[in-house]
Amino acid sequence: MEIKEPTQEYKESIEAAARRGEPIEYHLAIDPVLDNWTLFPRAQDYCGDFNWKHFYFRVVNPPRAEREISMEAIATESGELVKYRKGVECSYTEGAEVEFRNNRANGYPLDWEIWDPTKTHGFDWVGFNYRVKAQTAMDNIKTAQETVDKAIGMVEAMLSEREKTHGNFRDHARCTQRLKSVLREELEIMEKPLTMEQEEALDMIFHKIGRIVAGNANFVDHWDDLAGYPTLVAKILRGEL
Repeated sequence: MEIKEPTQEYKESIEAAARRGEPIEYHLAIDPVLDNWTLFPRAQDYCGDFNWKHFYFRVVNPPRAEREISMEAIATESGELVKYRKGVECSYTEGAEVEFRNNRANGYPLDWEIWDPTKTHGFDWVGFNYRVKAQTAMDNIKTAQETVDKAIGMVEAMLSEREKTHGNFRDHARCTQRLKSVLREELEIMEKPLTMEQEEALDMIFHKIGRIVAGNANFVDHWDDLAGYPTLVAKILRGEL
């Protein structure tokens, strides 16, 4: 059996048949066994992307399909199909948009459209095919911008809430840095060395004092935090930490 180079009209007719859901089989172009045709699983999903450069395709002859296609191949295709359908339905329940298309040649819609579940009684895989709508680049940009805006809103809300207890940041920074500056000058004048833990503890103590001065002096956490750093230094000096 000789296989001739398929015409463009022939290619379009095969892919149109696949789009309608008809079974398609393929043959490797360089295969010396000319009658070695194999069922093409889920051919409908590859419409427009058939690899005509390396393969031949044709519509399965129903009598021949019943006679020659192995039950193992059918079972494999069926298993993949079930997995695909479950994936689409699961994505829909998680909020993804789903598109649908009629499996019949003259059915509606012939091309992919957004599926409206309120007009049906759930998924009808017999009459229709479904797929998760692919996000466009603009969809991705919009989603990313919404995420950024939400994060910025959360940060601004947190800063606004913190200002009620911690005070204005500029006031706090001025008070804290002036206290630290006095400490550094006095240590330099007296040439008094401190350990890194002692220096850090004093820095944090001034940091907490700055919050008390600039913010709400009655906020209990300020005083609890202030007491924690001297306790840590004392534990180090006693060898407990």
